[in-house]
Parts: sequence; structure tokens; C-alpha cells
Amino acid sequence: MSSYFRRAAIAGVSFALLTGAACAKDSDSKASTKDETSSESSTVLNVPKDYKTIQAAVDASEEGSLILIDEGTYKEAVDVAGKPNITIRGVDRNKVILDGEFKLENGIRVLETDGVVLENMTARNYLSNGFFFTGSDYYRGSYLTAYRNGDYGLYSFDAYHGQWDNSLGWGSPDAGIYIGECYKCDAVIDNIDSQYNGLGYSGTNSGGDLYIVNSLFANNRAGVVPNSGSYELCYPSRDTTIVGNIVHDNNYMDGDGIDVSLLAQGNGILAAGAVRATIERNLVYNHELTGIGLVPFPEEDANDLAPTHDKWDQPCSETHDLPVPEIPADQCKDVPGLLKG
Repeated sequence: MSSYFRRAAIAGVSFALLTGAACAKDSDSKASTKDETSSESSTVLNVPKDYKTIQAAVDASEEGSLILIDEGTYKEAVDVAGKPNITIRGVDRNKVILDGEFKLENGIRVLETDGVVLENMTARNYLSNGFFFTGSDYYRGSYLTAYRNGDYGLYSFDAYHGQWDNSLGWGSPDAGIYIGECYKCDAVIDNIDSQYNGLGYSGTNSGGDLYIVNSLFANNRAGVVPNSGSYELCYPSRDTTIVGNIVHDNNYMDGDGIDVSLLAQGNGILAAGAVRATIERNLVYNHELTGIGLVPFPEEDANDLAPTHDKWDQPCSETHDLPVPEIPADQCKDVPGLLKG
């Protein structure tokens, strides 16, 4: 994929963006950011030599551990919870495969656990997501492949100070890569290949020091779609920077796609209800509708009014505890299938 990218033109931008976010190592390095700061005696847990499953190694890990996964197909859904500052790494990106067999939910889910690094492996055939960070801080996913998963390939939600880099997300009905419900996210998407998805990138109600750079979004229903919606907290989407990407031929109609991707199909970069977005120096071509478009998000039956301008800088953490406004009785909905009191 490197032939797509004119790195010299945006190298200075990329280095500047990485300040304050988790930094990735280049492909020749065998040490993660966390490994460099840990002692030489950090525990290495080998799968399957020492532990038969990845989950067993995670459960046995301690802060600073490296879980090193040998070649093979692992039919498991891995949960990382309460195990901060560990690295999970495959020995070969194409030969270390997590396979959900269209039965399991997520390849690796990192739940409310900080400092976790995922590297050098593939997740496929999961009902929901390939690699998933939620409620976590200082995360990184590097040299990952996620394909043919039911929702997202690479997914972070309510997660901060993170980075996705040098990874591939193909064949997801929702998006190849997603960062949502964070402000300020302080996150970087760098050198991602996202193709044959509903959306190449989707970011609902996210932004603030959020940078999408050096990446390829092609052959999706729609390319790069930062968007707002009252169906999740912390709207609107704001302050997303999209610089130096290749975005082309996002007219793909043959695969599955969520409703939003059906509405957005045929567009390259579409800021849907997103405000204060910066879109510069991208190569965008071969789209049936627009190359770069700015539209209000036509949310049907919105749950709430859009925040006023003075609320746009409010951190997501402050919106989680806001009281739910009362709805007048005459505006309550009769939802089929629900019992009436």
C-alpha cells in the first residue's frame, strides 16, 4: 500500500500529530512502546507453548507482560479487563489468525483497561468486531488485519489517547475503522487500508485532536464519514482533521451495509452533521455523487436537540451524567413489542 502515499509531503504533519498520542514503532521493531519502558525481566507468556489459549495467557499476565502468539488459528474471543500495560503480539501477521467462525462476538476486546497494545495478527469472521477498545486509555493497535467481521474491523469507543496504524480493515458492514464517542479523543489513524466496507471510516460524536492521515479509503459504499447522532452520547462530531489521504471509488454496492452507509454511498469524504472539521490535501476521485461534501445529518426522530455552540467544547466525560430531559406524555411513543404500564 505504500505506493499510494506521498509521505514526504505530510511527514511533518504526522510527527506533529503524534505529540500527546500513543506512538507506534516501525515494522522492523520487535519492541512496543510499553516494552521500552519496562525492565528487561518483563514476563513473556508464549501461546500455545506456555498457555494453550490467548485468553489463558491474558488471565495470567501482569503489568508489563508480553503475550507472544505463535503461528496458528485461534478460535476464541479474547477479553482483556483489569490487565493494564500489556502487549499482545503475533509472530506473523498473516499466520496468527483469530477466527470467530461467525459464532463469536469479538476477536480481542479491551474493556476499561489502559495501556494495552495489540500487534501483528489477524481477526476474521466475528459477529461484531475484529479488534475493539472501549472505556480504555493509552491504547494502540498496529500491524493488524481485520476482515469479514459483522460490525467493525478496528473499533474504539469511549477510548482516549490512542493510535491505529499500519493496519487493514476490509469487509465490514458498518466500517473498516471507527472512533466514536470521545472528545477530546487525542487519537491518530495513520496508514490504514480500509476497503469493501459499508463506510471506510465512521466516527460518531468524536473529535478533538483526532487525526486521520496517510490512509487509503477505497471501494467502500462511502469513504470517510465523521458524523453526529443523538442516539449516542456526546454529540455533535467536531474537530476532526483529515489530511493527506487517498480516497477513491467509494461506490461499492455489492456487499452488506448499515443504513447510514446506504444513505452516504457514492461519496468520498462526507462530514454529516460534523462541525469544525479540517479537510486538507487529500486526493479524492471517482465518486458517483461528491468528492468532499458537508451536510446536516438528517436524523429521523432525533432523541434530543443539537447542543448550542457554547457546549461544543464540553468533554464527553461531562455529558455522561447529564439528566435525561422529561418527555411530555403526549409526545411519548407507542413502540410495538413493549408492554404498556
